[in-house]
This record gives sequence, C-alpha cells and structure tokens, in this order.
Amino acid sequence: MRLPTDAGRPDPPDLVMFRPDDREALRSRLIARAEADDAIVGAAYTGSAADTADTGSADRTEPTRSPAGSGSAVGSGSAAGSGSASGSGSAVGSGSAGGSGSVGSAGGTGGSGGTGSTGGTAGDQWSDTDLVLAVRGDLTAVVERWTRWLHGGEGAVHHWDLPVGEGVIRVFLLPGWLEIDLTFVPEANFGPRGPQWRTIFGNATPQEPFRPPDREGLIGLTWHHALHARICLHRGHWWQAEHWISALRDHIITLACLRLGLPSAYAKGAHLLPEVLTAELEPTLVRALTERELQRALAATLEVLKAELHRSDPATASRLTPMFADLDQPRTRVSGHETGETNEGERPGSQPAPVSDDRSPLAKLVAEQRAVPPTGAGQVPLPPQLDDDGVDAAAELAAMRDEESR
Repeated sequence: MRLPTDAGRPDPPDLVMFRPDDREALRSRLIARAEADDAIVGAAYTGSAADTADTGSADRTEPTRSPAGSGSAVGSGSAAGSGSASGSGSAVGSGSAGGSGSVGSAGGTGGSGGTGSTGGTAGDQWSDTDLVLAVRGDLTAVVERWTRWLHGGEGAVHHWDLPVGEGVIRVFLLPGWLEIDLTFVPEANFGPRGPQWRTIFGNATPQEPFRPPDREGLIGLTWHHALHARICLHRGHWWQAEHWISALRDHIITLACLRLGLPSAYAKGAHLLPEVLTAELEPTLVRALTERELQRALAATLEVLKAELHRSDPATASRLTPMFADLDQPRTRVSGHETGETNEGERPGSQPAPVSDDRSPLAKLVAEQRAVPPTGAGQVPLPPQLDDDGVDAAAELAAMRDEESR
C-alpha cells in the first residue's frame, strides 16, 4: 500500500533473490541426500512445494545429482527472477486453521489450511521450500549432521530452531534469500495434518489436525492492546503506543479473516478481504510519531474494531463497545485523580496525580511554584526545564499561570 507521503517517490528497486532454477536444484539435492541417509525413512513436501513439485512417490524420477552436495551456494544473488518481495517466504506460523506458515508455534508445522509460504495457493518465484523428514533413531544427531552439510556444502548463512511436538523445525537462510524449512520428526509422527502434503517416500500416517485459532483469545487481545495503547499515550511513550496500535490492527485483520474463512495467520488472507473493509483499515496506519497522530490512529482503529466485533461476535461486542468509548476520550478522570487534556502540540501533558494530597508530586511542584494546580479548565502544563540556560523559568511560569486563569 502506498501512503500519501509516498507520492512522487520512485518505486523501490527489485529485491535481488534466488532464481527459481536455483531453488529447484536445491530441492533435488535435498531429496537425494535424504534418500542416501539411512536415518531418514520418509520425506514429504508441504506448503506450495506440495502443490507445484512433481514428486509423487509413484512417478518420481531419481535425482541425477550426487547426494553429497557440490559445495556451491544455491541462489548466488543473481537478479534473474527478482521482483517485489511482497508475499515472499514462509511466515512463521501460529498453528492456526487459516493456512499458517510452515514454522508453527501451536505444536505443529503450520495450519490445517496448508503449511508453507502461500497457505493454500500455488507457489510462485518467491516461494521457499518446506520439507518434512522422518527420522529413525537419534533425532539430534541427524539434525546436526544435516546442519553441517547445509552450512558447509550449501552456503547457509544462518539457522534457527522452533520445537514442534517431539520434533524440531530448523529454518535455514541461504544466499539469495533462499529459505529452507526442514522439519525433523520421529518416524511415528510422520504424516499430514492438512491438505498441503505430498509424500516423496516413506510411510505417512495422518496426524491430528491443527487447532483453529482461539477467537475469544483474539478478542481479549484486542481490548488489551487498545487499553495499553491509551495508557502509553498518557505516559508519553509514543513508540510503545505505536506498537500496540499496530498490533491491535493485526488482530482485527485476523478476526476478519477467520470470519470470512480466509487464511488468518500473518495476514495471509488480508489481500482477499473485501475492499470496504480494507478501506476502513487504511486510516488506522500511524503516519507520524506524534501525540495527535497516535490519538487519531487509535480512534480510527477502535472504530474498525467495534465494527468487526459486531460482525464476528455481536454478544461480546455489546459488552465491550461502551467501554471502548472511554479509551477514545482526550481526558481521563479517575476517582481522586485528574489528568490534563492532551495538548495540541508535541509537549506531553501531566501524569495522573492526586490533587487533594499535599504529599503528592504535583502538590510539591505547586508549592515550589514550578507548576499550577489542575482546575479542569485545561491542560496541566509541565514545569520548565530549570537547568536549561536558554529558558526564562520565571517568565514561563507566569505565562502558564496566565493561561490557566483564563
């Protein structure tokens, strides 16, 4: 999405990525090595590779390359086949039913709607490789042996792990931004949990399907994030406020995708949402890190949230909507406390402080003539920076009092 501030800017250069031929050659070497490894008793593609690779066990041809690997780096960074990175790579999945990524956090290797880079759609020139390997014997020894080969023989530059049930997903990055997600599982756990699965060799036994996302949990996260965004605005923590607003928008997108039966993890179905909904979401983007803009973005996000809750769960929406109104106000009053209205500029207002307790920090500032007490007529100004030689503290305090008395 191009924001208004992007007008007139040139398009970014294409991301230099691996060539599809590099990826296919690597897939052949992976399968050849798996067949040559006595500890590997099964292999299967998941994700987009399950849809596009001609690797069915009945008609698969034997690889012609030695399984030991040539030591060449696959995907040398050639610009051939490059393009926008939008939609590239397999997202680290949440184990949701909405076609989550191949690397799952809910005890699985993706969503029941399909694992891998595209979550239920055919792969493209940016798709990665998702391969499940069934291991007989010591899992750790096999994982480490394959890791040494990929780093030493294929030029891998980094890897990281995500435990999954009794197995592990080891995610490798190769030159040319070629990603390989290798799932190592015990032989007994080798089998599909969703439709995107293609057995290359071995005996696959269907496994328990992945659990769908918890809608109630997602709804809970929405009010949690909205509340903390508002708190951060009062504290003057602009970066943290932006974090919560953006995370809140992500959960709204997930709820909408679930409601419409679209892939829900990592916004994989966001581009399929109705235009009327995406038009509502666009104003929720934070365009500047200022108090006024953050307030505007939060208010817009709350409006979209209320509308989505009414569509997804009307009963819960009827309970939460009145409370969201409290978060959409520039002033917040708490029993015995008062905070100033949000200022029009970028200088933060006061923090909540008791106004009737002479021991309060605000009362001490007032007694020292460094601040004026809140009256409800406007913002409580902060004291001047007394250690700044360029500030006339007495004049600034006098101006504050004049403004407060109007």
